[in-house]
Amino acid sequence: MEFLRDLAGELLGWLADVLGHLVHRQAGHTLASGRVECSLKVMRGRQQGLSSRWRSGVAAVSSGRLDFTPQSWPPRASRPLAHVVVLGPSRPPSREELTRLPGGCWITELQTPTATLGWAVPAGDLPWALEHLQNGPVDASRKAQPEIFGGAETNTSS
Repeated sequence: MEFLRDLAGELLGWLADVLGHLVHRQAGHTLASGRVECSLKVMRGRQQGLSSRWRSGVAAVSSGRLDFTPQSWPPRASRPLAHVVVLGPSRPPSREELTRLPGGCWITELQTPTATLGWAVPAGDLPWALEHLQNGPVDASRKAQPEIFGGAETNTSS
């Protein structure tokens, strides 16, 4: 009986993912709000709320943290993933992964305290997502500050 319940849950999740891809592909609208469309799956270990199957959704990205909201029906709550570390360079999806992910995604492996995750993000959004995950948002006011060389600031005023 449990097997049938798990199978039905997986089938409904898969159907929700397919419908979500058809309805929710509007490029760039999430980046403006500090979120990125993505897919997540567990590669090794265990992560509450995720499985070894790709799950599509939207993640709010901040330094060392993803707040992932899966595309599903009925809608589900956000799943916070804390202490997230990027394990290595991003890669294109394999042939098998291409059939399960939106086109143009690249995959980055992430480490949480309990699992290694695959994180698929559209290639155009990936630099922004990685910067925010690894360093947090860059404060625009810090960009305008003069550079300091050798510990001394150069004074350009007269």
